Amino acid sequence: MSSVTIAAVQAASVLMDREATLAKAVELIAKAAAGGCRIVVFPEVYIPGTLVWVYGQPIWEGVCWENYMPLARFHLYASGVDIWVAPTLDAGDDWVITMRHIAMEGRC
Repeated sequence: MSSVTIAAVQAASVLMDREATLAKAVELIAKAAAGGCRIVVFPEVYIPGTLVWVYGQPIWEGVCWENYMPLARFHLYASGVDIWVAPTLDAGDDWVITMRHIAMEGRC
């Protein structure tokens, strides 16, 4: 695999304003591309700019499950995925273990 430059965006969305958030995302993508990035990764739920924390608490219970679906992962592995990007709100140690598992399982 050849090398590729990836940008991890650490920017806030425009709260509750989908159109402004999209415009901001386009600007950030253009800036990253101008710097040579081929892949740009945004935080989970960046668009539509929905409030995800209220008074320090998440607005829903649990974490997203896309990365815990073995048949979906298998399909991506069989398609030849080389890079696995999984932004999440999860900050627990289990998430790091999951990402290590996927990296080994999928050779990505």
